[in-house]
Amino acid sequence: KGQKERATLYRYNELAWNATDAFILYVLTLYDKYQPAYATRLYEVRSRLPVFGKAWLLKAVQLGQGDDLIKSTLKDELMNSARIEARTAHFEEGDDEGLAWIHSSNVRTTAAVAQALMEVYGANQENEAFVGKAIQWLLTQRKQKLYWRTTQENLFVFWALSTYLQTFEGTAPDFTGKILVNGKEILSELFQGRTPK
Repeated sequence: KGQKERATLYRYNELAWNATDAFILYVLTLYDKYQPAYATRLYEVRSRLPVFGKAWLLKAVQLGQGDDLIKSTLKDELMNSARIEARTAHFEEGDDEGLAWIHSSNVRTTAAVAQALMEVYGANQENEAFVGKAIQWLLTQRKQKLYWRTTQENLFVFWALSTYLQTFEGTAPDFTGKILVNGKEILSELFQGRTPK
């Protein structure tokens, strides 16, 4: 259905529909049904594509081996929209009210972009520095230091954390940590594997 017809049937605004379409394109691409013309259409309306949708489009174009110009432009636009501080980085959507119907939040968007950057660009130094700041911001957003606000946030944050672990921390720990005071060892602990004690 056309955008106007869909808008009258549902409460989604154009941003929500475009984000949903980018997600659909990604899912199609997972099943080897990448639609380059549809990717181009979404790219052409990217000024009306929320940050969350740009992350899905970036992933779809990468997985579908699509146009490198689309990928590089999306990456540049994502990075330019980041809110970067000394130790953290995050993303904010411009239209929270219009995106409420697709459960939008800055936590979910930040996690989705961080995961997309890792999936598309892997473990290069620039990516690691930026994504590390995004992960740090996500950890500060936990409620009572235990969980995030919604199941959507939990899902996307855990996906980002899992991708971070696989991308940047591929080697399991295998070392002994020691604390010395005045040259005298006061504590020693073996760190082996990833199982918390």
